[in-house]
Formats: sequence, C-alpha cells, structure tokens
Amino acid sequence: MKPRPSSPAVETLPSGPCGVVARVAPRGVGQRAGLRPGDCLVSINGQRPRDAIDVQFLCADENLEFVYRRGEQLFRRRLRRREREGVGLDFSAPFFDGLRECNNHCSFCFVRQMPAGLRPTLYIFDDDYRYSFLHGGFVTLTNLTEEDWSRLEQQRLSPLYVSVHATDPALRARLLGRRDTPPILEQLSRLLDLGIEVHTQIVVVPEINDGAALIQTVETLAALYPGVLSIGIVPVGLTRFHAGRLRRNTPAEAERVLEQVEEWQRRYRRAHGLGLVYASDEWHLIAGRPLPPAEYYDDYPQLENGIGLTRQMLDDWEAERRRVQRRAWDGPPVACICGTLIAPILRQVLADLSARSGIPLTLIPAPNHFFGAEVTVSGLLTAGDVLAVMGQTAGAWSSVCLPRSMFNAEATVTLDDWSPARLAAELGLPVHLTGAPDAILAALFPS
Repeated sequence: MKPRPSSPAVETLPSGPCGVVARVAPRGVGQRAGLRPGDCLVSINGQRPRDAIDVQFLCADENLEFVYRRGEQLFRRRLRRREREGVGLDFSAPFFDGLRECNNHCSFCFVRQMPAGLRPTLYIFDDDYRYSFLHGGFVTLTNLTEEDWSRLEQQRLSPLYVSVHATDPALRARLLGRRDTPPILEQLSRLLDLGIEVHTQIVVVPEINDGAALIQTVETLAALYPGVLSIGIVPVGLTRFHAGRLRRNTPAEAERVLEQVEEWQRRYRRAHGLGLVYASDEWHLIAGRPLPPAEYYDDYPQLENGIGLTRQMLDDWEAERRRVQRRAWDGPPVACICGTLIAPILRQVLADLSARSGIPLTLIPAPNHFFGAEVTVSGLLTAGDVLAVMGQTAGAWSSVCLPRSMFNAEATVTLDDWSPARLAAELGLPVHLTGAPDAILAALFPS
C-alpha cells in the first residue's frame, strides 16, 4: 500500500477527546503520516485511541490509516508500517480522556497534606492504572470498571504497581478511608490470572498496619509469587499540615521493621532465589543503620519508590571516585544543599569528592520549614527552605548546588513555584541542579 498525500478528508468533524501531538520524531510512522505538533489524532484504523497506550497498540498493525484534525480540517492518511518502525509521536498529555482520579480518602494521603496556594498540578488525586503501567506510579485499583478489566485482559498491561497497605479487608478499608473498598486479594488474583504481574507497596502507619498486620500482609502477598514481583515497605510521611492523629515511625520501630524484612529476605532467598521484600532507604536512615549492599535489592525493582536509590548513588560514586581529577580552584567554596535525613551519608561523599577534586564543597542540611521539621527528604525542600538556610551567608559562596529532586520533572519550578533563575537572582549566586557527586563536577566544569 503506497502512502497517499495528506489532504483534508470530506467528512464531519468527530466529537470527543483526541490526542494533541506535542512532538513528531523523525523516521516514524507519525511523521510519514504527515502529523505535526498541534494536530489532534482522532483515529487509527477507525478506532479512537483513548491514550498513548492505545496508540502504540493500534500502530502495531502493518496497514495503518490515520485520521487527524488540524484546525477545522480533518486529514486522512494511509500507509504501510515498515519493519521495526516506531510510532514517533509524543502527546501533550498521555491520556486523551483525562487522568483517572482517586476515589479514596486515605488519612495519610500526601496531596491532602498540601497547603493552599501552590500550583494546581500538586492537588491532583491521581489513581490511574494506565499511569501505573506507563510510569510505575502506585495505584489502589479501587476505581476500576468492568471496561477497564476488559482492556487489561485485551492489552495485558504488565507490570502494574499496586498500593496494598493491608490485605485484611476491614483494615484496608480503614486505611483507604472508605467502606466499599473492593477486596484487594480478589483483584490481585484476577490480575495474575490475566497474566499481569504486579509490584506492591505497603505504607506502614504506626499502630495501624504495622506489627502483626504487616506480617499478615507481607506473607499473604508473598504467597502470590511469582505473580507478585516485589513487596516494597515504606514509612508513612506526614507534614505539619496533617489534620489527623497519625504519627511517624520512631527509630525503634524502624529497627523492628528492618529486622523483620531481613528475616523475610532470608526465607524468600532460600525459597525463590531473591529477597522479594524490600525496605525503603528511609527506614535505614531513620534507624541510623548502614545501608545494605546492592545484593539486598536484587535488580532494584522499586528504585523509583526510594528503595535502593541511596545505595545505587554510593556504589556509583565508589566506581567513579578514582577517576576524579584534581582541579584548579581559587574561589570561595560551593554550598551543597540537601535534606536533613541524607546529610550524614552525603557529608562523607562530599568530603571525599572535595579532597580528590580540590574543590571546597560544604554540605548544608536544610530543615524543612515549609512542610515541617519531620519532613526530612531532599525532594520536598522548597525555595523558601533554601533561602532560610542560606540566610545572610550567600556572599560567602561561589555557587550553590541544589537537589535536582526539589524541582518538577522539567526542572523548571520548585514545590513553591520558584524557578532556578529566580532563586539564583534572589541569592545572587549561580544555581546548579545536581544529584550524584559526578553531577556536581559536571555542573561546575561543563564541557
């Protein structure tokens, strides 16, 4: 089938949502179909895609017909997909019919702990299984319809990332803040029967789903291996805006969780050859324990959930440190900002980097004034926290390195809506967004 020139199709403009094209990659079927940024993709082979996932599935056919809208005109283009040819389309939003919102009322929900006045995107209660498939976000599965289940069966969207918290129905209903919570074990079994694998997480809330409840939940999930690929255990996070009566885990409670996870890991390594249950980095830091070796994390199945990120950073630095070259530096020192939790580990790394490179690096742990002192991770620092900790000392530094995780995905704004340029102007210093130690060198000495 030879491609035909793109031309307006003589037909009625369809109603309903469509995918707005943000970028067209070269040498993809999208480019050959004549699509441009700003066009609205209406249908592929007569079917209206609901999201970017549908686009990938529909473009798996050899013979393709695209219908798209440009302004008030509708275009039709037929072509034959070449072997291994990609779609080559990015969209302004991955879901053309809108993001599926959460219908739960978890007392520990972080969105509900946001103060008023921040940018609107921070108040979105997302709980979309499609986002889970595409980006590894955790979902509760409480808002699935039979149409969703039919799609899961047809497209086998695997793996999914599921927030379980508790397998006991009554306890899970309490944690999710709703009485009509679908039975999670039935849902997980249904997914596994469809051939869909899952990564699971448990947010541990002291005196609610810890202790015996945590043991029951983990061992029930572990019985579903190999369909359940991993079980991540994360401490609850609470800000000063939390309206309930919950509390954070203590160092002693963190120690008990870690001991229990180690017991599970020994058991499941004997049975399955992998640890299966993994405690997030925060548990080790709360307990004041050294981080476990890389073997603890197997293939890092929940890295984006903060499970193994610090160990990976340390191992990457160990591999890089001997290659660091000494630099000429005659200016003031560089200020490196971080959250208070990671400070003891970063202080050792930066001292080593400073000694090897000859660059005077000073670590400055920043208390979180915005969300409260109990929020100790770097990713939840705000521009206000940085300004507070720098105080009147900005003139003592040559530049400041800020955690990349403080900023949104595009690295354009902080949680309190400050851009790097605005922060730099306020501080009167160059601002670098960094993460790993080698990123600090790359920022200070761009090639």
